[in-house]
Amino acid sequence: MRDNRTRWGRRARGGVLLLMFGMLTVSSAPAAAASARRGASAFRVATAWPAPIAARPAHAGSAPRMHIVRRGETLSAIALRYGVTVAAIVQANGLSNPRMIYAGQRLVLPMPGRAAAPPANDPGTGQVIHVVEPGDTTSAIAQRYGVTVAAIVQANGLTTPNRIIGGQRLVIPARRETAAPAVAPDVAELAAIIYAEAQADPVDFNEMLAIASVVRNRVEHVAAYPSDQRWFGGPGYHAVLSNRREFPSYGTARYASFLAGAFGSPREQVAAASAMQAATQVQSGGAPYSFVFFQQAATRPSVRAAAPAVKLGAHRFWSFRPDCVDPATGCHP
Repeated sequence: MRDNRTRWGRRARGGVLLLMFGMLTVSSAPAAAASARRGASAFRVATAWPAPIAARPAHAGSAPRMHIVRRGETLSAIALRYGVTVAAIVQANGLSNPRMIYAGQRLVLPMPGRAAAPPANDPGTGQVIHVVEPGDTTSAIAQRYGVTVAAIVQANGLTTPNRIIGGQRLVIPARRETAAPAVAPDVAELAAIIYAEAQADPVDFNEMLAIASVVRNRVEHVAAYPSDQRWFGGPGYHAVLSNRREFPSYGTARYASFLAGAFGSPREQVAAASAMQAATQVQSGGAPYSFVFFQQAATRPSVRAAAPAVKLGAHRFWSFRPDCVDPATGCHP
């Protein structure tokens, strides 16, 4: 947003600058409204966050900068955009809970009096350490340091990347200037399916883990019982995921947008990073859930599904009935 600053000593012909009882009349209301409209227009057409701006000294008489919160934004992302700290925004607006901001809310943005503090180095190891502030997210921290969410998760042994707390010390891995190794096809396809299927708002990481678990459990099931390939597809991840009867989102525009890295909003960036983390965790470490079926509807998807369902995010999940795991046993409802 553009600052409206007082212009001292500019063509005061025909007018008088009055300074009475410490009150200074600056620009007229129509001019201020026009400036606000121009700033709002520029804000609406922006499609990407600019790089953090350098701190500028505050000037006497400066009008406060305002930011109107958009859906999916976080305080840490807003602070990063304007080159201030989360704590400074919290203090300027008297926020009691920095995680509770809403679309349309107007936030005062304090003028940065100094550049953001550089990350601390651990004197024992020389590692870069980031101390989490209230409102920080792993995706915003990763963006600040030019690393990936997966790299931060791996460096700190995080089990749930969207659960960090104020005061927590995170090791920031060294930024690789060389090209990152290609993601394994199994992981990329699995992450794309998770991203396309799990559309809960806000992102539900447990739902993503559950979807990834369904896929991995099916891959392992058809490896043990090849006759079930006619239902679940297989063998292997690609054959299971490309079974459109079970995964209708395979090959859709949303699926393709993940593989192309085309994310249109901060919320989608967070969802994509979480989907990749869930896919990597489950594909390499095993399924945390025993689920084999999932859908949004509450009706049981198969006679082989055990009731009741478990609801996570926008979906319901079922495991096999114990007597129906082996298709040769002749499972009956």
